[in-house]
Amino acid sequence: MNSTAARKLLLTCVAFGGFAGLCWEIIWQLRASLAIGVSAHAAAFVLAGTMGGMTIGTLLSGRLLRIYQQRFSPFTIYGALEAVVGACGLFLGQAFDLVSSLDTVSYAWSPDLTPVIQLSLMLFIIGPPSMAMGATIPVFGLLAKATDSSVALLYGLNVLGAALGVLLLAFAILPSAGLNSAGILLAGINFAIAALMVIVRGQETAPQTLDTNAQEGSVEVSDYLAAFMSGFAILALEVLWFRAMRSAFLSTAHSFSIMLASVLLSLAAGAHLAPVIRRSCIDKSVILVLGGALVLLTAPLVERLDALTTFYALDPNLSKFLLALGVVGPPAVVLGVIFPYVLERGKQPLRWSLLHGSNTFGAIIGALGAAWIFLPSLGVAKSLWLIGTLTAAFGTSLMQSHLQRLRALSAVAACVITAVLGYSSIGSTRIIGAMRTDSGAYKVLGYEETPDYSVAVIENDLRRALFIDGFSASADLGSVGYMAWMGRLPMLLHEAPKRALIICFGRGVTAAALRSENPDRIDLVDISDAVFRMSEFFQAVNDSILDDPRVRTVVMDGRAWLRRTTSLYDVITLEPMPPTFSGMNNLYSREFYQLAKAKLNPGGTIAQWLPMHLLTPEQTRSIAATFIETFPNSVLWIYQPYRTGILVGKNSEVDELDWHRLENHVPSRELTEKEIRDSIILGRKELSIYSDGAEIITDDNQMLSYGWGVLMHDLGETLGVEYEGESLERIEAAR
Repeated sequence: MNSTAARKLLLTCVAFGGFAGLCWEIIWQLRASLAIGVSAHAAAFVLAGTMGGMTIGTLLSGRLLRIYQQRFSPFTIYGALEAVVGACGLFLGQAFDLVSSLDTVSYAWSPDLTPVIQLSLMLFIIGPPSMAMGATIPVFGLLAKATDSSVALLYGLNVLGAALGVLLLAFAILPSAGLNSAGILLAGINFAIAALMVIVRGQETAPQTLDTNAQEGSVEVSDYLAAFMSGFAILALEVLWFRAMRSAFLSTAHSFSIMLASVLLSLAAGAHLAPVIRRSCIDKSVILVLGGALVLLTAPLVERLDALTTFYALDPNLSKFLLALGVVGPPAVVLGVIFPYVLERGKQPLRWSLLHGSNTFGAIIGALGAAWIFLPSLGVAKSLWLIGTLTAAFGTSLMQSHLQRLRALSAVAACVITAVLGYSSIGSTRIIGAMRTDSGAYKVLGYEETPDYSVAVIENDLRRALFIDGFSASADLGSVGYMAWMGRLPMLLHEAPKRALIICFGRGVTAAALRSENPDRIDLVDISDAVFRMSEFFQAVNDSILDDPRVRTVVMDGRAWLRRTTSLYDVITLEPMPPTFSGMNNLYSREFYQLAKAKLNPGGTIAQWLPMHLLTPEQTRSIAATFIETFPNSVLWIYQPYRTGILVGKNSEVDELDWHRLENHVPSRELTEKEIRDSIILGRKELSIYSDGAEIITDDNQMLSYGWGVLMHDLGETLGVEYEGESLERIEAAR
């Protein structure tokens, strides 16, 4: 194999290595959400395990390569690192199953220590492959020398592969293969890279000897600081940009993948520009100032992403991608130049490792600081101002000339003024996402940014609404409708309900209706404590439910609570965010229903929201099929005014649902006893006929988050397809 062929093969392998690496990170996040719950804590633990492992790996790699680079070919080392990543991936499912079991035990033993144990377990699982990934950066430097390439080029290709991996995993691999098979595929890629590196090493006729006494490059202290600052700024900006985009684009897994791919592609472009900019003698201080200035100038656009979405083209996902790329791309490209720029100044593994370690450490600080400090205290827009100003100010401090500093400060001041003048008063007079359903004037009554979600309450002449990450999670004040029946119906169908669980609190309408049936105890579980705090704005419909001594509030992922609690319930009801939103597949899967059944007393009832207007007909059928697989004694009840479905099941294989209890039902007389009975659209047998042959939703296939139905629904909304009508026609045909 000649040197040209070896170089091309190496470049291809480096790109595929980035492809697999980012896919692994997403799978780690999905696995963690199943094992310990969907929460900011889980995301932070995965981030800490990934970036912390990469930091340790790169620092160890630099020191070891300095000693052993003469003994081993860089091709062999790179192949071995990829093999380590692949080998760790083969046991990922079993490892996270163990995490889930240990989490349950640790919570029962000591709830306060559970986060520490969770973090320790994440580091144990994610640490080794992350260390191997981090160790590749110093090896890239040796590979660049061996193939007469640029380390910036290898880094850029790695990031480019990561961007493509994000898109292919979300839109092709997971929908077709599921989590388990996707892991096998990715491990296969890692092993294939390892094998190809062995082949390349075997074909070397004259392996390059590296001079260990060579100068270690003109790396300065400012280079390490610049690497830290770029990592800090980029990861902090990702958190802030993603929060704004989640509210503007809605929190689907596809939207997240599109957002991440747009940033990674921009970083890859920056990496490829780095050698050119370096040869042009443009100083890193100028790049940092320009990057910070662009963050400030694009902040008003980030605030108004929901307004820009009105210009969607035919394909909504393509439109989101182009919009994200157009808004956050320019600052990401410029800031993406910094790290490969300083990386090329190093000449030996120790320098590369220290630069990479500085960068990844900065990324940890930036991401955690943005999520846990900047967002809650400042909000999206002002946090963008802070990050942009800090980045530009740091670049200015590196400039040697007083005149240059003065010019830079003047330019930055102008950008700050522009950002402030363009401020749209998020959280004060408007919220991102409200214009999708409230395009007229409205007043913001309450607003909070938390590490998990943005939560707001707005009011106009027609209604008062709760918004979570830009999605309207409530109906108007006068039509509590189906939300009340989510609580009332399963209570009425139990002979003596004493203890109830509500997953996802919302405005508290379901909880208030459930309480009207007089249980002894109600547990309210929601992932966001801000949702509970916003309940004061909805006391007209929730009747001050949180003041009732029978009510206990729990801030936790609902599935995690079911796994951890020792309580058994007579009634469980849940109305989570739309099924296609990120993380919601976990509350509609076979495994979730089996867990819920284990926490129901014999004869207990469960109610699940079935939003046909937010799903394709096949997705609706799949939810029904999955529900009745665990609860065969079930019916589909439709609240006629809104044509919204509620699946009601009983924890009994034989006994029929006791509809005779409805004869004693005298609530607000919103529905008569006959109207309640007539709302049973599909009985046990008809529901089985309706859902026959539908695909079962599992934790593995993640079909509500990544299935083809998600794409079909997005496209259908753009084309104006009435999926709800088609679902109702199929339901009627099964009667």
